[in-house]
Amino acid sequence: MSRILVTGATGRLGANLVKRLLADGHEVIGTALPNDPQQGKLTGLDVAIVHADLRDASALRYAARGCDAVVHTAALMNDAAPGVSRADFVAINVLGTFNVFDAAASEGVERVVYVSSTAAYDVYAAKPQPLAEDAPLTPTSLYGLTKVVNERMAEAMDFMAGLRVIMLRPNYIIAGEEVLGPWTAGVVVGCYRRYCTDPRMALYTPEMPEPWRAVEAQVKAPEDLVVPRDPAGLSWRWHVCDVRDCVEACVCALKAGPECFGRAYNVVGPEPADWDVVVPYLAERTGRQWYEIQVPKAWRFWFDLSRARAELGFEPRFDVRTMIDHALRIRAGEDLGIIPGAI
Repeated sequence: MSRILVTGATGRLGANLVKRLLADGHEVIGTALPNDPQQGKLTGLDVAIVHADLRDASALRYAARGCDAVVHTAALMNDAAPGVSRADFVAINVLGTFNVFDAAASEGVERVVYVSSTAAYDVYAAKPQPLAEDAPLTPTSLYGLTKVVNERMAEAMDFMAGLRVIMLRPNYIIAGEEVLGPWTAGVVVGCYRRYCTDPRMALYTPEMPEPWRAVEAQVKAPEDLVVPRDPAGLSWRWHVCDVRDCVEACVCALKAGPECFGRAYNVVGPEPADWDVVVPYLAERTGRQWYEIQVPKAWRFWFDLSRARAELGFEPRFDVRTMIDHALRIRAGEDLGIIPGAI
């Protein structure tokens, strides 16, 4: 048995990771914010909680004391959240990560698994696919920027203090019933509204100043299931990750050999999610109707898993159709052991 600190223990990934580590026989320490409304996720789990803001260096050092490993999952994702300034966002994500790394180094922790993100890449732009770990780190969001900074920090802390860090880059982590939600007309319209005016984006459409209007004109209701196709007939393609696969990647990183220290690894599902496969299957399983809409550009991105497979021994198990099957079983009242993203 080893003693493992999980930051962000009440998060989508953190809570499910805590549950898995306890089941594997580890002693688990978790961090959570004081008065965290999501702490009920951990009810019944034998995890010791340290209430700490990531900016509280002394509390993080206390939490790391005696630990063999740290898995750092905690981060803010939305830099436009009410009440959080951009400076606060960076302080929590970057200074907070420095405090986690520094606490681990000071307390002699043997390894750190840092949960970064594919937001470190430019997933919104039309780039050669699939994206491998040596793709340029050119984030298009403040969140992605903090992930890139933290990865560089991890590399520097290795040189400065001998901190051994393995970096994971998951994409779009989904827990339980959440997989049933994103395949709708409203999501497609929202993506066009947000991403069509930036020349770097895959959905950039200079010949159509307001391309979302042409998309909206084909939509009957925002909640409708749709398959968006470009003029060449290509449907959208995303690459998502079941939370259970992301947990497995963390476990693989905790077991990996020293040759993996300082390396980054993509973490996604076993195959990309093509909307023209996912949507008809979801409609069949739920009895909902679906239809096709034509869009000016296809948004298609997916990731290369060969490094994670070869070096970490990571083998994801949950494709989107399996995730849908499991989500419907959960909706019917079956307990599959997945802690939901929010309670």
